Amino acid sequence: ALFILGSRGAIVSSVIPVALYMLLCIKTVKGKITAVVLAVISLMLGEFLMYEFLPEQAIVRLFEFDENVRLELWGSAMSAFQNNPIIGQGYGASTYYSFSISGNDSHSMYIDILASLGILGMLSYLALVFCVAYGNKKIDTRVLLIGIALFLPQFFLNGFNTLSMWIPIFMM
Repeated sequence: ALFILGSRGAIVSSVIPVALYMLLCIKTVKGKITAVVLAVISLMLGEFLMYEFLPEQAIVRLFEFDENVRLELWGSAMSAFQNNPIIGQGYGASTYYSFSISGNDSHSMYIDILASLGILGMLSYLALVFCVAYGNKKIDTRVLLIGIALFLPQFFLNGFNTLSMWIPIFMM
């Protein structure tokens, strides 16, 4: 399903937590070897079947890297942060800057936070996330993996002060 979407961000956001799970949560060597072998077989089978069944648009979107539009969007949105790094430019600054320079949203909630609220706002957001995730408990590997799975996709989508931002916090 992730390959059909043609979204590299969705694939990265899924692969990293699964790989970390295999590395951190599977305790036996036999279990780790089995997981790696199954992952390699799945990737090989996926590559074999991909060109047969995926729409051409998805294949092009997954594997063409000529235009790196995302980096251009992030760079233009970061202009707002660079102009006022401590307290930011105010709500919607990244969208304003990225639209005026490249004609699209920033496609990163964390850049939205930095541009809107600056370093102080980002530190406040991170403090909120860490307090919600860990509270007074010690860091649990499974909670850490859930946090990565929930918060990693936000690098690739807008959503500052929307349900995309708040639902992962509520879930943690």
